[in-house]
Amino acid sequence: MEIDFTYKIIVLRLLDKASSPVSSFKLAEFFVEYNYTDYFTAQQAIGDVVDSNMVNVIKSHGNTSYTLNDEGRQSLELFADKINEDIEQDIISYYKDNEISIRKEQSVSSSYHPISPKGYMVNCKIMNTGLSGVDYEVNCVVMSKEQAEAICNNWKVRYEELYFHFLDELTR
Repeated sequence: MEIDFTYKIIVLRLLDKASSPVSSFKLAEFFVEYNYTDYFTAQQAIGDVVDSNMVNVIKSHGNTSYTLNDEGRQSLELFADKINEDIEQDIISYYKDNEISIRKEQSVSSSYHPISPKGYMVNCKIMNTGLSGVDYEVNCVVMSKEQAEAICNNWKVRYEELYFHFLDELTR
């Protein structure tokens, strides 16, 4: 199925307007929320842009996000006329309404990698957009891939609780 070319240009424009990497879920959410197309067609447009090497792909334990690269920026400039004023206003509105959730999504990360035949290093971070980059980082070694995955999954859900518990313990 051929995807509407305009959808691909919208993906590039969304990434061009973003102040941080954007997940495929958030990109597709724009299309659905503003009734441009359905979620699956939006995901296919995103995939086509990725396959055309117009974006940088950032992978972190089960999450994939994107930023615009130079090739994508050049393509956007060539086809900027595909983004009319109504689409541009929708993009501006979307970022205005979703900026916090997009930044929050990118500020929390976790990953793991094997360090021995039976051990895994797990890294969990809370990033900020300021100069320091990392607000909080935890590294630990676990004995199984299942433990590493559980920690990464739980970190996404419980990072605030764990962070404040840690601060409370240190300031007693």
